[in-house]
Amino acid sequence: MLHATVDGPETTALGELVATDAMDVRLFTGPFADSQSSLAFARAAIQSFGGIDAVVANAAVNPYLGPMAGASDEVYERVMGTNVRSNFWFANMTCPLM
Repeated sequence: MLHATVDGPETTALGELVATDAMDVRLFTGPFADSQSSLAFARAAIQSFGGIDAVVANAAVNPYLGPMAGASDEVYERVMGTNVRSNFWFANMTCPLM
């Protein structure tokens, strides 16, 4: 399963690039930083494949380039929400299912 925040031609192309004759790839879109979207992704994986064997949580954003002192609270919240909190939620949801 691939989880993408946005659905578009690039996302579809990535799914097609990863898929092979030996590997079935399903695409799921939704905001990864949202716990309900992450839960829906885990449920979709279980429904599609009958379970979860492994998790690679590498969701990350970097909406700001520059000195840390110049980053706003909004930038901080987005970075922490996607890069830390969402991976924490997803691990907590999926690890008990393995």
